[in-house]
Amino acid sequence: MKLDLLYELQPKIKPWAKPHPYGQREAEQAAYEEAIEEVVFADTLGFQTVWFVEHHFRDGRSACPSNEVLLGALSRITKNIRLGFGVVLMPPGFQHPARVAEKVAAVDILSHGRVEWGTGRSTPMEQLAFHVPADDRSRAMWREAVEIVVKMWEQERFSWDSDLLQFPERMQTPKPYQDPHPPCWLAAAGESSAANAGRNGVGLLSFALLQP
Repeated sequence: MKLDLLYELQPKIKPWAKPHPYGQREAEQAAYEEAIEEVVFADTLGFQTVWFVEHHFRDGRSACPSNEVLLGALSRITKNIRLGFGVVLMPPGFQHPARVAEKVAAVDILSHGRVEWGTGRSTPMEQLAFHVPADDRSRAMWREAVEIVVKMWEQERFSWDSDLLQFPERMQTPKPYQDPHPPCWLAAAGESSAANAGRNGVGLLSFALLQP
């Protein structure tokens, strides 16, 4: 049996031990320290992969907006466990595809090829804050952004011109450790997103929280 870990990086919820901002700071710092300690231990037990989310503005649920920082740190203090971006929010309103290509490749190098690249579209609360359409348009944005990142990794020099994004010819660096690139996954909370993963030939990250 292969076992993975998934971290939302949820800090202790209110009431905090101290008034704001000190109680919030302590709770978030403790969540980071505990997660790192647990992952290092899980590595010695033979767990297959650890996944860290990317979430923004999730009060009381997640304090993990920059999973590449945690995964980069873990890459140097673990040996075998694979390191999963669970996920990177792909619509360009969240971040430019070039930044995704750069940071995922960098962690892949630091970990000597242990990265799993999970991708997703996020939820309306986060989408609206970053001016990402909270409807099916974000699905097309996801698809195009994933295609751009893969081409950046595969091609020596890359350019792109579409209604969504225009990008002049550049050499993307660094390239990932894995050849041709880290395995790609899609987070799905519903049937349509699961079908989307199948149509695009990527792995499925899902759980039956909202529906069977």
